[in-house]
Amino acid sequence: MNVNVRTFSSNPSKYLQQARLGLEVIITHRDGTAVRLVPIEMKVSAEEQRRRLAQIPGVKLGKGKPDMPVRVKLTGEGPNAAEMVLEDRR
Repeated sequence: MNVNVRTFSSNPSKYLQQARLGLEVIITHRDGTAVRLVPIEMKVSAEEQRRRLAQIPGVKLGKGKPDMPVRVKLTGEGPNAAEMVLEDRR
């Protein structure tokens, strides 16, 4: 259901109730912008979350764990990383 901002503003509870019942309510503005009201789903599957994320412009979904570089063994004088963190927390 499409409704313009002025109509929505005159009776928002009507359209909110329709969205709660499962009807998708799209609110349009004269410059073409739109907002979609849909009911909140409390439990969404991982596949559904990925599908929704994929629909957002600019979002790139990964294909698993990222490739990690080879670990580098640090050598040298002075404190190790754990000691530096502990010192920083004091």
